[in-house]
Amino acid sequence: MAPGTTAPDRNGRPVTGGVPRRVDASKLLYEVMRHPLDPGYELAARDRDRDPDRRRPLSRGVVTMVLAVFLAFVTVSAVRDLRAPEPETLRLRRSLEQQIEERTRVVKERQEANATLHQAIAYRQDEELTQRGAAELATRMERLSVASGELPVHGPGVELTLYDAESEGGDSVGGLRDDPASIEGKVVDRDLQVVVNGMWVAGAEAVSVNGQRLTALSAIRGAGQAILVDYRPLVPPYVIRAIGDPAQLQAGFAADLAGSYIQTLRNNYGITSTMDVKDTLTVPGAGEFSLHWAQPEHPQETGYPFARPGADGRGTAATPLHKTHSTTDTEVSP
Repeated sequence: MAPGTTAPDRNGRPVTGGVPRRVDASKLLYEVMRHPLDPGYELAARDRDRDPDRRRPLSRGVVTMVLAVFLAFVTVSAVRDLRAPEPETLRLRRSLEQQIEERTRVVKERQEANATLHQAIAYRQDEELTQRGAAELATRMERLSVASGELPVHGPGVELTLYDAESEGGDSVGGLRDDPASIEGKVVDRDLQVVVNGMWVAGAEAVSVNGQRLTALSAIRGAGQAILVDYRPLVPPYVIRAIGDPAQLQAGFAADLAGSYIQTLRNNYGITSTMDVKDTLTVPGAGEFSLHWAQPEHPQETGYPFARPGADGRGTAATPLHKTHSTTDTEVSP
C-alpha cells in the first residue's frame, strides 16, 4: 500500500498507513529544561521548606542517642536490682542460718547426753542382774544388744569412702552445681544401699554410715538432693565403716555385686571410692529401742503369784520383763 493511503482495520475503521512520524527532540529538551526535578523530589523539597526541623538532622541524632543511653541505663539498673537480694531477704536468711546452727548444736548436745545416760542405764542394769545371780541373762542381753545395734562396738574392719565426682573447676559436685536438679556425678541413696548390703553380705558384724549405726530397722532413702539415714541427713563424703575380718570383708565385697557396682560408678559417673583396712574401728550405738514384746524368762519365779502370762503367751504389765531383739544379720532393705 502506498504511503498516505488508508485501509480499514478489523472493525472496518480507516487507519493511516505508512511510516510513523518521528518525535520532536526539541520538545523533549524543552520539558527537561522546564521540569528539571522529579515530582517526588520536588514534593520533598517543599515539605522541607515548610518544616524547619527537617533541616537539622544532627540535633535529632543527638536526641536519639541520648534517649538510647538513658533507656540502656534504666534497663541495666532494673536488672541489677532484680538480681540483687533485698536487705530484708538477707536478714531473714541470716536469721534462719543462725537458728539452724543453734538447733543443730542443741541436738548434738542432747544426743551426747542421751548416749551417756543410756550407757549408765546399761551399766546399772548389768550390775543389778549380776547381783541377783543372773549373770548368764546379763551376758545374753549384752550379746543381743550388740547384735541389734543398741550398744556401740569396736574392733578391726574396713572403712570405705565414697566421693562425689569433681567438676571442671576441681570442686566436688556435691556442693553448688549449675543444675541443682541433676544427679549426674553425685552419690545417691541407691548407691549407699548397694554398698551397705555388700558389706553385710561380706560378713560385717556392725555397719555405720557417717556415724549413723545401721540396724535391721534402718532405712537409707533420698529426699530431694539429700540422703537420709533414719531421717538424719548426710553430707559428702560418705564414710561406711564395717567391723569384721578385714581380709574377709575385702574379698567378699569385691566378689559381690557391690564390687562391680563401685567400678561402674567410677567409670560411668566419675564417683570415686577408697577402702582402707583399720586395726580398730568404733561404730556407735543406735540408741534406745522401742520394746515391741517381752515375756518373763522364768514365769514360775516372777515373785508375783497373781500375775500370769496372757492367753497369747505374753506377760501382763505386772510381770518382770526382759527385752528380746532379733539379730541384724539380714541386709538393709532399700
